[in-house]
Amino acid sequence: MSMNMEDMIYDLVIDKRLRKEKVTREWIADQALVCHASPHADDNAPPPFAASQHWVSNFMTRTQPGRLGLSKVPIQPGWRYLRNLTPKMDKEHTVPMDETAVYFEDARTQAVDLRGARHVVVRSTGYASMRVTAILAVTASGRKLPPDMIWKGKDKPSFNPFASLLS
Repeated sequence: MSMNMEDMIYDLVIDKRLRKEKVTREWIADQALVCHASPHADDNAPPPFAASQHWVSNFMTRTQPGRLGLSKVPIQPGWRYLRNLTPKMDKEHTVPMDETAVYFEDARTQAVDLRGARHVVVRSTGYASMRVTAILAVTASGRKLPPDMIWKGKDKPSFNPFASLLS
């Protein structure tokens, strides 16, 4: 099979993936047979070609039409830019952070009562729905920063979100 035909099959694979359609190895083999047979429609005996699983595996290796195949080229300049910038970054002022919900009460999942009881009383403090959002951060140099808390329902923030950076 010529490289032009492989390029044509590769384009078909990419088009199908862009349409969010599933591409199977069997579909690639069928397309290879169709692409190989179409130029030889007038001839009685096309050169022998079988789109075997071995051929499909080699095609996949040569063209690498994987999920990340389309985005590898545009990402490379960005990574190169970041790698060049990394030595110049001030690690004390580079702060990755994450937020997580913190609940005041852990609802009980088990209760003990008499067998066959219709109702079981589970005691609660009433704070099951009350929560805060904690923002946890650390500098790139490894220094832990104090957590910041966001309280639900506050009109004005009761904290300075950058206080831990300024201290």
